[in-house]
Amino acid sequence: MNLQEAKEKIQKCLALSDSPNEHEAQTALLMARKLMASYKLSDADLTKTPSSLEVEKRLTSITYSRRRDAWIGALANLIAEKHCCSSCYTHEYNKQTRFVEMIGFPDDLDLCIRAFEYAVYAVHTNIIYRKPAHEMSYALGFINGLKKAYDHQDECEETALVAIIPKEVTEYVKSTVKFLKEEPNERTRAYCATSYSLGVLDGKNHLTKKICKAEEGSA
Repeated sequence: MNLQEAKEKIQKCLALSDSPNEHEAQTALLMARKLMASYKLSDADLTKTPSSLEVEKRLTSITYSRRRDAWIGALANLIAEKHCCSSCYTHEYNKQTRFVEMIGFPDDLDLCIRAFEYAVYAVHTNIIYRKPAHEMSYALGFINGLKKAYDHQDECEETALVAIIPKEVTEYVKSTVKFLKEEPNERTRAYCATSYSLGVLDGKNHLTKKICKAEEGSA
């Protein structure tokens, strides 16, 4: 397909990513990112230019604490970076619950937040039957595997895509954000090798499994 046809297909995929059907929405979102990488298109190429937009900070539906789902900080960092955004958190005074926020241009945020919330859902779904002591190991493995999948996709000759956080976003973060996203500390490191390895495998497959099913269905 030519460039214009690719843009039209991407727009359709983005429209479908609002579908109430969770699997259809995620398939459309991942397909859009694959096409954007293949044709080296950014969100700005599809809509407005970044210079005509204002940086926003949006609250996601995800919460965590240092005791509950402490891995979410690292996952938010990774996905935000890969979607040209930045992550942070906010919390009420003297409260442990932290609310994850994303910072970026509007169109980047649309994709970033959907990708982040779905990834959290995927991890929770896969660890639901695991022992609590093994949940962190699996989650950190998933994050490592997902990073490998992103890096492979970004380095592939046919789908080369370098995600760069715009300077406007970086400046906004420096001037307004108080609580930057945390990385897991030593107390939350992986300590179950089996769960960690399974997490790595699932994380590496996270970006491609929905796309492959979609392409098989359209063949």
